Amino acid sequence: MRFLPRFLPIAVAALSIMTLAAPVAAKDLRDFVPADAPNCAVAAPPVNSGAAVTPGGVMIVFPRNNRIAADYTGCKHLWVMQSDTAVGRFVTTYFKQGKLAVAVAHDNRSATGAVVGVCTFPGGKSVFPKTGAAADRACLGVPAEYYGALRMPTFARECVANPKAKGCTDKPS
Repeated sequence: MRFLPRFLPIAVAALSIMTLAAPVAAKDLRDFVPADAPNCAVAAPPVNSGAAVTPGGVMIVFPRNNRIAADYTGCKHLWVMQSDTAVGRFVTTYFKQGKLAVAVAHDNRSATGAVVGVCTFPGGKSVFPKTGAAADRACLGVPAEYYGALRMPTFARECVANPKAKGCTDKPS
């Protein structure tokens, strides 16, 4: 019995650390953005998606700039191109009247694009439980990132496979 009192604080500490380190249960995108808002129900990149070249690779973007107004309310999606035919969902942003309201991070290695983080704006707060101040600090930087912008310069998606096609050598729009 003397073993139990000495072991108990160690066991409680280990369980606390495991709880903090455990991944948050994946949630559905619809838990964070209105499914009936424009483009929020999009699950895969439509044919008229754009391609944005970033330092980390090519992102597929929908909707493109020519499909949204400055006061747009709805979702914008970004997928990472993993190969010529495979993409992984990266982030979904929800805008209200042209202002970033919610940014949802996805696990781009997950076939379902599992939700792994959510930030709300203004204020830059993480809405996942047990994420704390570090997640809030990460959220504060999102509006300055290219994926947090309402408008993102893109090429036609066909430019990825055929960079010499008409319009692919111009500046992105």
